[in-house]
Parts: sequence; structure tokens; C-alpha cells
Amino acid sequence: MTATPTRTLRARSARYRSLITWVVAGVVVLQLLQHFGPYLVQPFDWDRVRVSLILLVPHACYLYGVWSLRPAFNEIAEGRMFGAAQAKALTTLGWSLIAGGAFSVLLLHYLLRLSGVVEAGYLNFDLSDIVLAVVGGALVLLSHLMAKAHAMKSELDDII
Repeated sequence: MTATPTRTLRARSARYRSLITWVVAGVVVLQLLQHFGPYLVQPFDWDRVRVSLILLVPHACYLYGVWSLRPAFNEIAEGRMFGAAQAKALTTLGWSLIAGGAFSVLLLHYLLRLSGVVEAGYLNFDLSDIVLAVVGGALVLLSHLMAKAHAMKSELDDII
């Protein structure tokens, strides 16, 4: 008694996996061009590069979290629902959101201040970053529930 996804869900999952690939690749290229593109036509400035690298850390965390969803969509596209890949993907996404949000709130302004760019406070209480960190925590909790449900399903399948 295995739950198999419908054909349309499998097709949509395969499309979402491809969409995630193209979106993440496109965003990475655009972010690199935004931060480092000017150095194609002007001299290299190490201070600005350091600031760009600091600003890119939360973006890298968020993009890694989105990228980690690909195996979950691939597993659904292959016909397996509620597998270990979904729980692992949610865990990775959750921790990535927590890491990016915590970095943005706790370390971003402090590191920019050390670089001499920002003269303001030490913490950045941006509501969107705080919400992303809280949502990441909720995803980590939900992934634990999903992993337990997967283990119980496997145990019941073995009994039947």
C-alpha cells in the first residue's frame, strides 16, 4: 500500500526541479554580475570586493536552501512520495533560512561596520530576515515530523 503521486504531480515535480535549476543559476549569474561586473571595465578594488562578499553571504544561504529542494522534487517525479529526500530537503532549506536570517540580523552590519562602510548600529533588525529565520525553524520542525512519518510508513509497509 504505497502512495504514488499522480502523473500530473510527477510531471509538475520534474518541471519544478528544472525551474529551480534555472532560477538559481540565473540568480547566481545576476548576483555575480551585480557585485563583480564593474570590475570587467574598471580597476579592482579590494575594499568593495570584501563588502560584496559580506553582502552575498545571506544570498548564498538562501540560494543553497532553494537548491536543496531539487532532490525532493526529483524523488516525487520518480514516483516516490514522502521519502527521505523530502525530509532532508526541508531540513536543509530550514537550516539555510535560519543561517541566512541569523547572519543578516546578527553579523551583517557588524562586519560592514568593521569594513568601514556602515556607521550605524551593530544589529540589523530587518523584519524579513527575522521572518525567514523563524520560517526556517518551522521547516526544520516539520522535517522531523515528516521523517518520523516516513519511518512509521516504512514500518507499516514491512508489516503488511
